[in-house]
Amino acid sequence: AKIWSAETGKCHHMLRGHDFEVSSVAFALDGELVLTASEDHTARLWSVESGECVRTLHGHQGGVNSALFSPPLLATGLFGGCS
Repeated sequence: AKIWSAETGKCHHMLRGHDFEVSSVAFALDGELVLTASEDHTARLWSVESGECVRTLHGHQGGVNSALFSPPLLATGLFGGCS
């Protein structure tokens, strides 16, 4: 995944760390964090300012297809249920 400037079209950060494709991306309401969901069975939280991964969320037994913020919680999902 990448973080882009809407004004200039410049790429600010390439979010590297997932082992497989990213299927969903969501910004926190305050714009400080980005949540990504991946086919590698993880979700990751990223700093928008630095582009660094601040937390990796493990626990799904399949590819994670969706990611949402609802402060103070995060939600992740996959096709076929919660596993």
